[in-house]
Amino acid sequence: MRHVFRCIAIAASFLVAVSGPAFAQPQQTVITGQQPARPPRVDVERACPAIAETLNRELSPAMQMFGREGTVRVEFRIAGDAVESVAARGGPHEYRPFVRRAMRAVTCIPDSLGDRFVFSIRFDPEAPPEAPQRVARLVGR
Repeated sequence: MRHVFRCIAIAASFLVAVSGPAFAQPQQTVITGQQPARPPRVDVERACPAIAETLNRELSPAMQMFGREGTVRVEFRIAGDAVESVAARGGPHEYRPFVRRAMRAVTCIPDSLGDRFVFSIRFDPEAPPEAPQRVARLVGR
């Protein structure tokens, strides 16, 4: 029994020695983090006024080649007046490399520098030929 009390006394004195005096200031920890990312912008035609015409021109060969229906979601950033960091998701996978390449031909207004945008392109092979924006119809997110 004395052995148990001795162990408790040793443990208690060790804790006091490690923790220091009772009046010592607690250590302060500074926690930093990044601000949450701003949601992507959806006003693509405002930032890149000729995007619909450019995508129609650039995506026509892909539409003729594959003729598949679907919607591809596009996300990109603007650097200067050019598009960068293009990601294409969803829809028929055959269109994605064509969409990324077509987005490189899009010119945007420089005041949107660094902003992230998102939109969708609707491929519809059954649309009448006289329909405006026949190949790449920009639709909501």
